[in-house]
Amino acid sequence: MELSEEATQRFVDYVKHGDMSDTTFGHDDALLAFAVWALVHDPTALRRTFAFEGIMTEHGVNGNKMRYVHAVLGVALPLIEAYERERSLP
Repeated sequence: MELSEEATQRFVDYVKHGDMSDTTFGHDDALLAFAVWALVHDPTALRRTFAFEGIMTEHGVNGNKMRYVHAVLGVALPLIEAYERERSLP
């Protein structure tokens, strides 16, 4: 599955302008901003791992950064879903 046009543009902007050498969790504000945008506006985009990988490959992102991006984006939605389930418990 492909990303929406807006999700694609936002992720491409991240890849083009973000720090592709930083793999420190919590330091990559641009990636976190994309993840939060997707959580609010296009949560299904976070499940499109092949689309992210294709964009990163196209822009020459190294393997370590790809794994880091997949880890951050891969846990974003399940983490929010778990948070919401926990909040709904008595």
